[in-house]
Amino acid sequence: MAFLVVLESMTPAERMAFVLHDVFRYPFAEIAEVLDRTPGACKQLASSARRRTDVTRPPVTATGRADVVRHVKEAWETKDIAALVGLLDPAAVMTADGGGMVRRSPGAGRSATRRSCGCGRGGVRPGSGATPPNNWARDHFCAP
Repeated sequence: MAFLVVLESMTPAERMAFVLHDVFRYPFAEIAEVLDRTPGACKQLASSARRRTDVTRPPVTATGRADVVRHVKEAWETKDIAALVGLLDPAAVMTADGGGMVRRSPGAGRSATRRSCGCGRGGVRPGSGATPPNNWARDHFCAP
C-alpha cells in the first residue's frame, strides 16, 4: 500500500521510467522508445522517481539491518512469538489483494499481534523446520 502511495506521487513519465528500469530492468534506450524521449531524459525521470522513494523511508544502516535479522532469527529459533511480534511496528496496517478471488484478506486491518498470527498460518513452526497443519499459529498463539 505504501508503495502505491509513493507511485501515485510520481508523474506518469517518472512512474513508467522507474518501474520499467528499477523493477523490470529495462534499459533506458528501450524506455526512451516507449516514452518518446531521449535515454538521458529517461535516466533523469527514474532518478527523480528514486528521490521520491528515498524521502518516504528512513535510512537503515547495515548494522541496524543485521541487528533486526539477528533478533528475528533468535526469536524464531527459541519459539518466542512475543519477541517476534515485538519486532513488528504496531502502527503497521496489513493490506492484501485477493486478486478478485476473495473479497478481502482475513487479516486486513488487524493489529500487529493479530496480523502476526495470520502470517503464521500454513508456514513453518518456529525452530522445527516442519510444516504445520492449517491454522496452527492461530490456534496455538492467538487469542480468539
